[in-house]
Amino acid sequence: MNAFRSRSIALSVGFCFLLGAGAASAAPEKIPPDKVVHPIMGPVSSPEIIPETRKDAVYPEKWRKHHLGAHLVLQAVIEESGSVSRVDPVMTGLRVETDCGKGSKDAETKETGSQVAPPEAGRDFEAAAISAVKRWKYRPGTMNGVPVAVYYTLIVDFTPCPKKTDPGRPPDR
Repeated sequence: MNAFRSRSIALSVGFCFLLGAGAASAAPEKIPPDKVVHPIMGPVSSPEIIPETRKDAVYPEKWRKHHLGAHLVLQAVIEESGSVSRVDPVMTGLRVETDCGKGSKDAETKETGSQVAPPEAGRDFEAAAISAVKRWKYRPGTMNGVPVAVYYTLIVDFTPCPKKTDPGRPPDR
């Protein structure tokens, strides 16, 4: 019985080291450069966008006459250098926007459920969003103080309504 108990304790201790419980005393492990880390994998700091590099995505003009707006969720990889690589669309929601703020704070929206948007509309909005996001630069995410490539979720919105200028914000160039 005693031999069984000491063997199970040894297995438990070994299992804890496999899970990283004993890593507090070990030196930080360097992540291979080709490995992308997901924030749920551990203590990874999120990348931070460098504000002056963020330019709005260009609205695909051929959809303005249809009053289409779009809400896109993108999954990107922010590299150790802070550049954006691989960008994949996760979800694209299209909507029809009317009244572009006439007497109201926000544009009135309705889902395109009764109107079917052509599939190329979604592809056009995705291409415009991906093109813009790939030009953005970030301060990279880090793990144990070392810059790492990180999966990062981004949201890009499009509206056919003209932009109102915000007096507190300089115009995008």
